[in-house]
Amino acid sequence: VKISDSKYISHWLFFIMIFVFLFRMYFSYGIFGFNDDFSYKTVFNIEQIISDPLNMQFNLYYYLLSFFYYLFPFFLTLKIINNIIAVLIILLNYKIAKYITNEENSSLLVALISGFIPIFVIETFNSLNSFNLFLFLFVFQIYNFISFKNKYNIHFYLFILITIILPFVSPLSILLAFSLLLFLALAFIEGLDVVKHKVDLIIFTSIYLIWAQFLIYKNLFLNFGPDVIYQNIPNSLIENYFIDTSLRSMIFEIGFIPLVFGIFIIYFFIFKKQRFLLSLFPFFLVFLFLIFFRLISLKIGLILIGELFVLIFMFFFKLALDWIKNSKFDRVWYVFLLCFFFIFLFSSYIPIQSQLIEISHDKEIENNEYLYEFIKENLKGKKILADYKYGFFIQSVGAISMLDQDFYKLKNSQKILTDIKIFYSFTSSVSSLRILEKYDVDYFLINKNILKSYGQESFKIENDLCFKDTKSFVKIYDDGFNQIYKGNCLL
Repeated sequence: VKISDSKYISHWLFFIMIFVFLFRMYFSYGIFGFNDDFSYKTVFNIEQIISDPLNMQFNLYYYLLSFFYYLFPFFLTLKIINNIIAVLIILLNYKIAKYITNEENSSLLVALISGFIPIFVIETFNSLNSFNLFLFLFVFQIYNFISFKNKYNIHFYLFILITIILPFVSPLSILLAFSLLLFLALAFIEGLDVVKHKVDLIIFTSIYLIWAQFLIYKNLFLNFGPDVIYQNIPNSLIENYFIDTSLRSMIFEIGFIPLVFGIFIIYFFIFKKQRFLLSLFPFFLVFLFLIFFRLISLKIGLILIGELFVLIFMFFFKLALDWIKNSKFDRVWYVFLLCFFFIFLFSSYIPIQSQLIEISHDKEIENNEYLYEFIKENLKGKKILADYKYGFFIQSVGAISMLDQDFYKLKNSQKILTDIKIFYSFTSSVSSLRILEKYDVDYFLINKNILKSYGQESFKIENDLCFKDTKSFVKIYDDGFNQIYKGNCLL
């Protein structure tokens, strides 16, 4: 039986999607909770929506997850839905590849590779972030855009529908507007005809998306002005959010096959100016521009470029496969396919698996399950000082965090961050107690990750005495990795 037999294609595609889903869930299931703090912000918002369905949340991702979480209130439910969304992107990539190449073997390979973009798998297999749903809808829009030929095509109406809901999923939706406008400009420069209804649709989409962003985030624009683009992130953290990367790390994060051959095809586009590549090239330029000027984080930028390079790679694969089938090697084309499979295996799948095993091991050591239950049962409503990366985790169990990663909520976030750094320097019990008193905080969290972030090896304060034999801080929780202390002295 040949893979290329049409009746078996759906089986192979289904197998790829199931395999990727089970691969992601195998590692996600073995971890309590989630990998990043933003996931707990999602959990908090989901619980807010369930308790008050009319709670105005401008994020459809929260409402989607809250529906399933209401029926099955377990973290596992959220993990399953999140990974299903990620796997559905594979189906879209196959559809795009099949539409462009009309070649099923290359389309299946594209589907397989798209399921194992290293940075996308690592960042999303155990995280709840609206970016996951945004990426699905964004790829869906690319598929709709290249598919419709007239106004009465179903893809035309799907494009309009997704355009309307996209701003309520992620502020990144504005990328679609910039990319489509750039596409129109490039088409004009190259003298390519664009049908009138596509021009009208691009203009409508761009105006609507830009208007919707200002409408949804108008209060932030009024409060912070242009700084809202950087989310009011404190200056001392900007470098951590937009770190540089090397070519070697990009090869690992995006994957050898899509990165190398994607760059080759972009080079090919410059000289050949293929119409399909013209549709994708503006997206590439917009992503590069935003990364270069640090308008989006490097991780998000690399995920977007990785997805784009997977779509571009299909064009290279079609050219290579057509050349082989028209040469004397046409009878052994499957050897070519097999070579690509092994390159993919050693450059993407095995490194991803190794990285996920390492992440799972680290999360097992962190032992957040007992910490989660302790705060939930004993410190609900209490204010806790912790590193900003634990802010949403603390809020999700009903406690109050001193600072989280929603920096735009506070105009003095830089000052609070500075005080937290002073606190974790542990120079003296007096300075630490003054900071607790200043922010009306009774408890603080310490673990090895926090200590390492602030250049400390252990929690030790010289002259840790308040009055006589009374210690300034009392340990109330210790699971071997995390400790919670209570301030035991008033100044």
